Amino acid sequence: MLGFDEGENLFLREGKGYEGYRPLNLQRMPFYVAGPDLGIDLDHARVSETLMALKLVEPIDIQEHFDDGVTREVRGLYTINQGALRNLTDEKVIELFRRGYLQLIYLMIASLRQVPVLAQKKNDLLLE
Repeated sequence: MLGFDEGENLFLREGKGYEGYRPLNLQRMPFYVAGPDLGIDLDHARVSETLMALKLVEPIDIQEHFDDGVTREVRGLYTINQGALRNLTDEKVIELFRRGYLQLIYLMIASLRQVPVLAQKKNDLLLE
């Protein structure tokens, strides 16, 4: 997620990086860039055979209220079902760890903490 409006990238300002941050692995599968959107290939082996089979991936919609009085909704995003993750057997957790997926799972969960940061960037732009 790079912004709240279509085609918006709050991490870039006039074609330059914003505050030294540049999203690095945007094209790393199963994640990919499709125009202005970041997507996840649900048919990719890393997702479909592992995370989907364990029912760890779930859709999420985000709704933010901004200082200009507009409420923006972002749909079509996915996150990790933390309840399903907590209910995995130790054997499955170790398997995810050994395959390198556990770190990616926690990065996906942690990325939700960036939504308020992104919303603040949007509000800052609205005040300019």
